[in-house]
Amino acid sequence: METTVPRAIKCKAGQSHAGACSSHQPDVLKHKTIEECLSRYQPSEVCVSFNGGKDCSALLHLIHAAWTKRNKGSTTDGLRYDLELWTVPGPVRSGLKMALNEHPEIKAILMGTRRSDPHSANLQAFQMTDDGWPSVMRVSPILDWSYQQVWLFLRQLNLPYCNLYDKGYTSVGNRGNTQPNAALRVIDPATGLETYRPAYLLHDCMAERQGRL
Repeated sequence: METTVPRAIKCKAGQSHAGACSSHQPDVLKHKTIEECLSRYQPSEVCVSFNGGKDCSALLHLIHAAWTKRNKGSTTDGLRYDLELWTVPGPVRSGLKMALNEHPEIKAILMGTRRSDPHSANLQAFQMTDDGWPSVMRVSPILDWSYQQVWLFLRQLNLPYCNLYDKGYTSVGNRGNTQPNAALRVIDPATGLETYRPAYLLHDCMAERQGRL
């Protein structure tokens, strides 16, 4: 059996629900969805969609933990997660098509999608792509995590994440549609200097995407 961890696709991309704002520590020990994915598919058939955001950063660590547990003899070769990285340019749909054309063996993509993301309120943990998209199984292990739970996980384990989140960005898209979240703005009354608190201090999870244009 292969002991190489699943590969990562890094895409350069040009609804609320019950419990959406929960701050309780998520159950990260069982990795049920990831375990099921690794049981359904061969390692060569699985990859990770990674765009550099907080959700994907949490997901990547979960996958690494589950894989290490499953294959105790795997090594990191000096890299934190021992990934084969594919960088795919362009919009997500065309980038996905390009990646699958180059790697037709891929059958499942692990994603950091949460229910509060656009068009994701009714998404299932295992769900094929929609009509008009390249056909592949979408696997969403942190689908029911809240904004606060993602940050609790990242910070309690001292995991690395994009430094834009420490500058007031709460949802990072591309350069043309992303700005710091006004809910985190702080103005010094003496100097008028404007600064932003870090993303993990956002209390209202429904304001997560207010920095998107």
